[in-house]
Amino acid sequence: MTEKTVVISIIIKAFEKEIEYQREVQLEEMEGEIGEIVQGIGQEVLRVGIEAMDKRISKEVPKGWRNVGTEERGMLSSLGAIRYKRRIYMDETGIRRKPIDEVLGVERYGRDSQTVREMGAYLACEGTYRRAASQLSWLVKAAVSHSTIQRMVWQVGKRIADGEDAERERVFGIGERIEKGKVKVPVLYGESDGVWLHLQREGKKSVEVRVATLYSGKKLIGKKRYGLENKCVVTSIDETSAAWHEHLLWKAHRYYDLETAQLLITGGDGNQWVRRSFDRFEIKQKFVLDRFHYDP
Repeated sequence: MTEKTVVISIIIKAFEKEIEYQREVQLEEMEGEIGEIVQGIGQEVLRVGIEAMDKRISKEVPKGWRNVGTEERGMLSSLGAIRYKRRIYMDETGIRRKPIDEVLGVERYGRDSQTVREMGAYLACEGTYRRAASQLSWLVKAAVSHSTIQRMVWQVGKRIADGEDAERERVFGIGERIEKGKVKVPVLYGESDGVWLHLQREGKKSVEVRVATLYSGKKLIGKKRYGLENKCVVTSIDETSAAWHEHLLWKAHRYYDLETAQLLITGGDGNQWVRRSFDRFEIKQKFVLDRFHYDP
């Protein structure tokens, strides 16, 4: 009679440690069980790697820091849930520091890695929080709630916004040169408008989101259907007009080679901020009124 099980044994050397993994697999469930083995090995290699990195960091911490022991913590990674031990230090001001957590981007009370947060935020952009939670749970083989997805979106969004604000300050505040984009655009098109969103549990009932779309032209993508070429979409909430102008110009500079642009054709309704959205672009402009949105 044919055997119904097979023993799989794997030995891996990682970060100067030898990891041995052995498991008996049911042949009729072989594909799923091998997937679990691969994920389990990945989790173990990640744990060993984190602890090896923590050991390396221990040789480079400031002299004034005092090692007060080790603690174990859990983290949801893209390979699944893992637990690892790391060193705890007391710095010169008496604050407890965990350098490996800081390197990994794991927050003090957080339980997920930066990669998982980015995965959750990306999935949330494609559907509801509940759907994203279900998809992420399947990917990492661990339960993720819709409220956790919401927190991931906030965290990733804040990190991106803070990074963009800092870069814009270096460009418009300090005068640092911005690296130009690669898309050459002899003629650039820009449209802007506002979208009002209703708020919940906030001090005000609604907020206007400023939206602008830049593109280099249109192409035929189907019968009587056209799509925008080299499209760049910019959105902003609660920014002053001056900050909006800088935000829009900064985004455009990063995506397009504006030195090649000879004409900027803009469109929008009669709202004052819409008509002036592209004022900071030092390119010859032509404004086209969108009469379907015109509000005299």
